This record gives sequence, structure tokens and C-alpha cells, in this order.
Amino acid sequence: PKLDIEKTGPATVDAGGNITYNFQVTNTGDGVATEVHTYDFFIDNVNQNKITAPFTFVSASGASCTFVSLHQWVECDLNDINPGQTKSYSLTFSIPDNQYCDQVIMNQVDAHINGAQTPASDWDKHQVTVECDDPDVEITKSVDNSTPQKLDVIKYTIHVENNGTGDAEDITVVDPLPTNTMYLDGLSDSLCSLVGSNVVCGTFDLDSGDVREIEIAVKVLDSAPCDDDIVNDANTYADNAGTVWSNEADVTVLCDNTDLTVTKTADRDEVGIDDIVKYTLVVKNVGNTIATNVEVVDQSIPELDYQPGLSSGQCAEIGNEIVCGPVNLNPGQSKTFTIAFKVTPQAACDSTIYNQAEAHADNADPALSNSESVDV
Repeated sequence: PKLDIEKTGPATVDAGGNITYNFQVTNTGDGVATEVHTYDFFIDNVNQNKITAPFTFVSASGASCTFVSLHQWVECDLNDINPGQTKSYSLTFSIPDNQYCDQVIMNQVDAHINGAQTPASDWDKHQVTVECDDPDVEITKSVDNSTPQKLDVIKYTIHVENNGTGDAEDITVVDPLPTNTMYLDGLSDSLCSLVGSNVVCGTFDLDSGDVREIEIAVKVLDSAPCDDDIVNDANTYADNAGTVWSNEADVTVLCDNTDLTVTKTADRDEVGIDDIVKYTLVVKNVGNTIATNVEVVDQSIPELDYQPGLSSGQCAEIGNEIVCGPVNLNPGQSKTFTIAFKVTPQAACDSTIYNQAEAHADNADPALSNSESVDV
């Protein structure tokens, strides 16, 4: 008798899974091979010496097989094999989780007859590369309003993504609650809760390539200082991935601030007696809240006689002042008024008439315009 043994299996295998090797033993001789036994064991990649089995024997199919701990091999009893006959069987091993990552594992098998020490077949070897899950969790953070006011509600969005090759398991997101804010559970993700001074969200799993977005809502407290930055970031960790910190999502607390500007321009640089000169007044709210009852006031002077018919309808002479308004101005909004005067004989020849206006509101400090001049 003469035996030929062939062993096949996958080229790669996942850590934590199983691997099955398939065997075919053929009697290519002209006599019966009696009491055929095969021996399968693992070897090192350098010297090809037998080593302690890195995989755990699970089961066999098609033959009676036993793992012999003393020799660190799997022995299978195939009984007799007639000339030209082939017997097939398989062995299944389990692979430890997160071990032997990217390593090449080799094992070999041979067949013996009647318990002989010398193999009745050549060796057949097989090698497999162990691949491990490698989740790569990334976290980014954004906020829906970077310039809130006191008592405003702002929402942070935490974007968690697994860019690795394996599943990320039992992920937890931890977001330290910023000073001068209050966590709003009812407006936040159901995965989240306040634990001490941290908002803790989880746990959840992410398959490779999957994304999870988490919303956390907070209220800016009245104790927050004006123009103060609220700095906030978050971190995430998983059972099989390290801790990763997000970017900072900072906000600046703005307080109500009404601020007016007013500019004044004349339609001419030189005038004569009885000439009409028109001034354009532009008042603007450059603050962040509505300005109420805004008025622009221009002083009456002997050299200039107010002309209501040529002036804006919202302007009127009250005592020694020309008052335009009142109007309300939203943040960024402006209002333009025109005030017309006739140059009186009291204006001296070759003199210069200087004129300035002032804007004020119920909730803003007065603002002076530039001083506009015309030559007589």
C-alpha cells in the first residue's frame, strides 16, 4: 500500500471564529492499508518544528478523531483503506479572539499504517493568515448656535463613525457639561443621561462604516458672563477600541446690546444766501437686539432755516431742535432721513457752517454723527 494525503483550507480566517480543514487520504498502492491513522499538528514558520496548538480543536466529521494533549496533535482513525480508495474527513478548530493578528499559522498532517513510526505518506502542509477586527471610531462635534444669548437653548450634535474594519462594540459617549449650562433631558437623545457633571450616552454598537448622531440640548444660564466662551468637547470609548476625543465646539455668550451709529452728509459743499442745503442722516442699529423709539435730533441754528416741505415726513421742528422719528430698528437695520434748510442772511460771507446730529433710543446710549460743514 501507498498513501497520498491532501489537506485544504482557507487562506485567511477571522480571529474569534472557526476554521475547518478538509482532508483526503487515497491509497495509490496495490495492497490494503490497514489501521490507517493520521496526525495533524501545528508547526513554527521558521524551523517547521511542532508547537503548542494555537487553535482549539472543536470537532471532526467523517472520521473518529481525538486531540492528544500530550503530543499536541489531532489523531484520526480511518481504519482500512483499499487500493484506489479515498477517505475524506474534516477538522474544525476555534481561533482565539484578538490573538495572532496578521500572523501566519502553519500546520501539517501525515498518515501512518499499523501504528508504524514511519509515515506511509508525504507531509501535507497548510498555512492561514489570522485577521483581527480593527474598529476605528471617530467623533466630531458641532453646535447649532455659536453665539447664543443668556437663557437660549443650544443643541450639540455628536457624530460618531466607525471607519475601521471590524465592529465597534458597547460604545459610550461622555460629554462634560459646560459651566453655566443646564442639561435638558427631554430635548436630548434617549441614549443620554446626566451622570454627575457629565452627559453620558450609550451604550451602542457600530458596524464597520456605520454612523450614529447624538443630540445633546443645554440651556445657557443667566449666570453666564457676557462675551464669555463656553468650551465643550466630548470623548468616546468602546470595549474593543480606545478612547477618542472630539474637536471643540465653542460658543460665545452674547448679551443684549443696542448700539447706534449716525452719519450726516450734505448735498453740497458751498452755498449762498437763500440757497437750499439738504442733509442726509443715516441711523443704524449695529447692536444685537432691537432698538426702540430711535430718534435723530439736529439742532436749529440762526444761519439755517428749517424747510419742512422739503424734509422727511417723520421730521419736525420742536423748539430749537429738528426731531426725526421715532422708529424701531432691528439689529443691522438702518433708517434714512432728509432735513432741508434755507441759508439765512445771518450767515456771514466766507464763513463755514458746521452741523452735527445725535441719535438716541430708549435702550441705547446717544450717538453723535460726524460734523458736516458747508462754506458760505
